[in-house]
Amino acid sequence: MEPNGRAGLVGGKRRIWGDVNAALNRLVADGVIAAFKTSFGGPAPEIGAHVIVTPFEGVTDLHAEEIRSRVESALADLVPATVIVDRSPGESRR
Repeated sequence: MEPNGRAGLVGGKRRIWGDVNAALNRLVADGVIAAFKTSFGGPAPEIGAHVIVTPFEGVTDLHAEEIRSRVESALADLVPATVIVDRSPGESRR
């Protein structure tokens, strides 16, 4: 990370994005989340990531908070992240 908080621009961003996607894909493979979307490719990825995760059906408020916390923990060493657990009905998540 450079002093201004930016990871060495082009190559660094790609590396971080790849690491974040790998961490999120691990959570999918482990059955923690069903899917995810990130803000990568947006206007200012160097300020952190916004991640929307889709849990498996029927999660309680407590379980949604546990999922959010687990995703944030998985990304903590990679990039600052704001994680949202999308609990909307199935059709609107597509």
